[in-house]
Amino acid sequence: MNYLSAQEARAFVQKWLPAWSGNNPALLAGFYSDDAFYLDPAIPAGAKGKAALLAYFTKLLAFNPMWEWTQIEGIPMQDGFLNKWRAKIPVRETVLEIIGVCFAQLDQAGKIYRNEAASTARNCCARSAKAAGIHKKKQRRLQNIRHMDCSRGRSFEARPPRWLTPLVTRADILPKRDLP
Repeated sequence: MNYLSAQEARAFVQKWLPAWSGNNPALLAGFYSDDAFYLDPAIPAGAKGKAALLAYFTKLLAFNPMWEWTQIEGIPMQDGFLNKWRAKIPVRETVLEIIGVCFAQLDQAGKIYRNEAASTARNCCARSAKAAGIHKKKQRRLQNIRHMDCSRGRSFEARPPRWLTPLVTRADILPKRDLP
């Protein structure tokens, strides 16, 4: 069994987390092995293999080119570390701040072979709507759309309402299929 120290985890994260910003999916995918498994609330079944990851990261980062990720704490675990992170996600004039955790396990070459993420965001959809200046009635509608409940890791089963399309600012509210 291999374990990263807290200092080794921080050194890795200082290179890896910036790759989540700036809409460069190829750079981000470069941190993952060819057979990597990735899971987050937007893709509950996960993505397996670099090609699937690159396709997902391309869509995800295009929606979030200005978000920023920082590490709060790294905790050693087998083959990697548990990463407690903070994401700052711009939504028009507001910046949402989300705290979450993920674990990353690395192979012998130092590439991520398994990465699973979760966040503490509750009602992130409604907060995005409020930040974007959506009318309160639509905010309530947004809170009541069952398949957008970010705290339960659900995503759309059907196409989102047209007025919501510009609000897709979080990975965990991306639709299962492409937006128009």
